[in-house]
Amino acid sequence: MKIRLEPREIEFETHGRMMKLVRPRNVFSRARVFFDGELISERRGLSSLHVFEVVEDGQTVSYDVDFGYTPLAWIRPIHVVVRRNGIVAFSNK
Repeated sequence: MKIRLEPREIEFETHGRMMKLVRPRNVFSRARVFFDGELISERRGLSSLHVFEVVEDGQTVSYDVDFGYTPLAWIRPIHVVVRRNGIVAFSNK
């Protein structure tokens, strides 16, 4: 797994596919999920859950991307947990 962390962006490879997560700056901005360069999901707010399915090697795979807010966000930024078929594929929590 190859991971690149930026202040607001997390980019990593999962099963040969690229996922890019863009964390929201504040309650009015949007969290975005890109899969292989395509915008898959976009939601407003600091905490949000993004659920989507893609086909990998002929099989449907489910992804859950959870952007979580902590009251200490000024110390630690919004955390992100990615689950692939219910198993954690990435977490910065």
